[in-house]
Amino acid sequence: MAVVVPLTSGVIWLVGPEGEPDPYERVANCRAAHGAPVAPPVARPEPEPAVFGDCTWPPLPGAAAEGYYEIRVSVRPIPDSETVMEATHVEVIDADCLAVKV
Repeated sequence: MAVVVPLTSGVIWLVGPEGEPDPYERVANCRAAHGAPVAPPVARPEPEPAVFGDCTWPPLPGAAAEGYYEIRVSVRPIPDSETVMEATHVEVIDADCLAVKV
């Protein structure tokens, strides 16, 4: 039996369903399994994407069943852009989730 306290900003689980970890345990287990939260090194090879990853419960739409998601950001050159405009590169964001707020 789960005891749930509704709030204006969300829900707090006081006791998880019998036999199932509560949301905090699920996130902790997911983070332990994936080494999350993941953040890219400060200095990285340019063609390699920066990878950010973490866990959430309940899972975000598009995330793995246990709640793990990744956001990858890569910098790509814009062909022939140096002759026409100031911007010569574009950042491309790729994510497991269906929506990302930038």
